[in-house]
Amino acid sequence: MRSLPVLALVVLLVACDGSAPPVEGATIGDTLDAAGTQRVTLVQAEVNVGGAESRPPPDGSVYASFLFRIESLAPGARYDRFRFSAAGADGERYPYTAGGPQPALESRRILPAGDSAEGWVSFEVPDDFQSLAISYDPPFEPAAESITFVVRAPEAARSGG
Repeated sequence: MRSLPVLALVVLLVACDGSAPPVEGATIGDTLDAAGTQRVTLVQAEVNVGGAESRPPPDGSVYASFLFRIESLAPGARYDRFRFSAAGADGERYPYTAGGPQPALESRRILPAGDSAEGWVSFEVPDDFQSLAISYDPPFEPAAESITFVVRAPEAARSGG
């Protein structure tokens, strides 16, 4: 089994070269408002290759994992880990995985106003990824605008160790 030290992701705003619309995002510790009914905070981010509680990713991949806190600002605000998505700088989308740190953020839950929930959301990404846009699409009707956290991989993760 290959090993890679657990690394904290360096979170930065990523500027585009003009060929695509600018990417907006936030940094670790920032809190974004989701349609006035939730506040979403990116608490921590790391790159890992699994551990005692999870299987390792396939060769050439790592888990990019994000600890989120969701606070309810309205009665009955719902949240779901499957409403998070990840895309690389080239637009390629990466799948959610249960292979990252635990506890995972729960799914299809309802939070009373004033309550919060916290858990990990992980994606299987190439071990040479440059940056990721992690978006949360709140499960509200009518549809609410997504919020995005943009992260750039640390150099050690891009070089494989």
